[in-house]
Amino acid sequence: MVAWWNSGSATYTLHTSGSTGAPKELVLQRSHIEASARATIAFFGLSEGQRSPLLLSAKRVGGFMMVVRALVAGLKLDILPVERRPATRPGLRYDFVALVPEQAAALAADPKFNPKDFRCTLLGGADVRPELEEALSKWPRPVYHGYGMTETLSHVALRKLGHGRTYQGLPGFFLRKRARLWWSTILRAEFEDWLQPTRPTSCHSVNSSGSVDLTEPL
Repeated sequence: MVAWWNSGSATYTLHTSGSTGAPKELVLQRSHIEASARATIAFFGLSEGQRSPLLLSAKRVGGFMMVVRALVAGLKLDILPVERRPATRPGLRYDFVALVPEQAAALAADPKFNPKDFRCTLLGGADVRPELEEALSKWPRPVYHGYGMTETLSHVALRKLGHGRTYQGLPGFFLRKRARLWWSTILRAEFEDWLQPTRPTSCHSVNSSGSVDLTEPL
């Protein structure tokens, strides 16, 4: 993947997980990939020299985008085994961590894990069960849940656990036309409209019922 990045190639091929239908191959534009990475970097205030672990497979969008964010922001990325209970190192602090809810649940249940070691945690790939959200809301550092899929290059909106069910759209993107998008029915044309850069201060609310209803920023 790093070789692809350094080559300057305009496209990259990823496979969907199949969570919203039959798995399929997607050819993604480099400009969209970079735009998604920069939006996340801006939202979380990531900067060069900060440290993150890679705990997700880079063959899927979650791990893939972690690598891209590290390359764009200049993060120090520790590549660790992909396991249900992440192989964290006690006392080693991470600035930004991406997990699936199952991994977060395993950490929350482990008395040896110190949640202070994660400055900020991002969950994706599945819903967060109420009991898990309650546990993670007690962590001393913020935990976010992302709304998105492979077609949207990971999350396009985020919500902070323990602070309601409203998702906030990432800064810098808007839909050029009013649309209602569902997890399982997002269309390529709508995706093209989604990834349009605009003012970095623009943001939108996303209803937790499973749809988004966005308009161009004022």
